[in-house]
Amino acid sequence: MKIRINVKTNATTMTGPDNQPGQLIGHEPITTQHARKLAKQPSSEWYRPWTDSPTHTLLNYEHLKYKPNPTLADYARANTPTCNFPNHNRPARTRELDHTIPPPNDPTSADNLKPLCKFHHKCKTHHG
Repeated sequence: MKIRINVKTNATTMTGPDNQPGQLIGHEPITTQHARKLAKQPSSEWYRPWTDSPTHTLLNYEHLKYKPNPTLADYARANTPTCNFPNHNRPARTRELDHTIPPPNDPTSADNLKPLCKFHHKCKTHHG
């Protein structure tokens, strides 16, 4: 069974320039050392939420791995309900997700994922 712990930290804390404490979402702050230790676990997954500074409204939510997690995949398919190839209308729920701009040039995010049927995904990937 997987256990999910959400920790909010500054990117600069994770990369070393500062030592701001982390925050267990819904709970109390944790030390910088504890946040870094959790982040370095082999099974850790990192996400990058982009927010509007004045309102803290979530604008985008990026998964810092190539393959999207199920929630992000469902969200991307809900935004584009059919194969993204022009004039092709197969339902997205069974389609592969394609990075419009491949990582690392663009991240695995809702804005950068579109469903393509297997045939069109292979065409785009191998033949442009």
